[in-house]
Amino acid sequence: MNDYKMKKYTIPLCLLAIFCCVFTHSATAQITNKGDTISIKNNTILVVNGNFDNIDNRSRKPWMRNDGILRVDSNWTGAIDMMYSGTDTFIASGTGNQNIAGLSYNNFSITNGGTKTLQSDAYIKGKLLISKGTLSTGTDTLRLDSTATLQEDSAYNVTGQVKMQKYLASNSTYTFGNMGFDITTSATTPGFTSIVRVTGPNAIQHGNGTTGVARYFDITPENDKHLGLYINFHYFYGELNGISQNDLALYSSEDGGITWKYSGFTSRNSSGYQVSKIGVDSLSRWTLGSKSTPLPVILTVFTARLVKSDAVLDWTTASEINNNYFDIERSDDTKKWDAISRENGYGSTQDEHNYHYSDNNVDLMNTSILYYRLKQVDYNGKFTYSPIRSIKLSGDQHSLEDIKVWYNSGDDRAYLTINSSEEKEATVIVTDMQGNQIAVQKITVNDGTTNVSLSMAGLSKAIYVISYSDDDGLKSKKIIKY
Repeated sequence: MNDYKMKKYTIPLCLLAIFCCVFTHSATAQITNKGDTISIKNNTILVVNGNFDNIDNRSRKPWMRNDGILRVDSNWTGAIDMMYSGTDTFIASGTGNQNIAGLSYNNFSITNGGTKTLQSDAYIKGKLLISKGTLSTGTDTLRLDSTATLQEDSAYNVTGQVKMQKYLASNSTYTFGNMGFDITTSATTPGFTSIVRVTGPNAIQHGNGTTGVARYFDITPENDKHLGLYINFHYFYGELNGISQNDLALYSSEDGGITWKYSGFTSRNSSGYQVSKIGVDSLSRWTLGSKSTPLPVILTVFTARLVKSDAVLDWTTASEINNNYFDIERSDDTKKWDAISRENGYGSTQDEHNYHYSDNNVDLMNTSILYYRLKQVDYNGKFTYSPIRSIKLSGDQHSLEDIKVWYNSGDDRAYLTINSSEEKEATVIVTDMQGNQIAVQKITVNDGTTNVSLSMAGLSKAIYVISYSDDDGLKSKKIIKY
């Protein structure tokens, strides 16, 4: 093997470099690839003891094919449009912290300690192996192929956001590449499913002075009704956040962690660090919390509707902890709120309770729209607010059944049909399952039927949310691009 010692190595523009050697030089050494092509052949190891920077050179973008092993001991950077492919392994092996380019990798290993931080979204097609060290996704996402696997432990693992999309058939078991949430399906087919794992301090769910573990999962199946699943929630000991393993229970949230439903557990395995439950009928956000000091008053339903001349409010709690009362507040501009009534709570209970209130003769008020919210107050004076609900007093009420959304694979477009009794301005928004906004389109809705189409060209096959918004509120529907 040749032994190259250098302070900086810049690859000429015209060079196609075939590396069949091992670089062993000082930690300050650096390789800079300015828009050229590098190929690492099978059974070949390229070791870079310093930084490896890949940058564009005018119209040329860097490209690397790795069919051997690339080991980088310091920062590994890639241009925004860099191509990285191949069938073998990238190793981040520095003993300290390293920045890692967000690229598409086959196999990826972290072997020598320190924290490796992604600089943008990354994709793993084969195996991610963490034998010593930590991979932090930062504000980005690590995406796993549907057949990829994750090997980590309590000391050496991924912190941040990890995502996988997979088709779930009936009567099958899925581990999602060892992400930590196992699902065994029943006769019902969940279909195309997105699962996002979030770990670390930002994953801790809060409420009423109590907290959950430092891990949660957002799970969105194509079919989310009557699933009858067996789920198994794995965790690391270091994520317990002070909660006793013998006190752990499952909680689920339909609104992204604003309110929580106590879901209990079927079994706990303290030595295996997992909590299981049988008979789960729907999937959303799931975490673990304390059974004896649960996450907060759990509001599962809150609706407001106009019935003749009255505003009718209904809400349901799945459980309550130290709930003294609800103040019902009303506003005509969402800035100034008035408490119009009070409903006593049930203190502490794990049972479901339904509440009802009628605000009479609201049609006589000098406004076209009214807003309502609930102020939930504990015995110690602490309080939280519910989401806001609105009621339109003039014109026809907007019916959620008046909007139909579907996807046509023939022309790769999403279609909306809107039936309205008046002309109005509205907005159509396309987002992915993580809430990232993909497209926004302003439309004019006619008196009668309005048809709208949206191009889905260039978007990957996945589940998307089509949202329709006007003065009457927001309606969202999922579609699947296939």
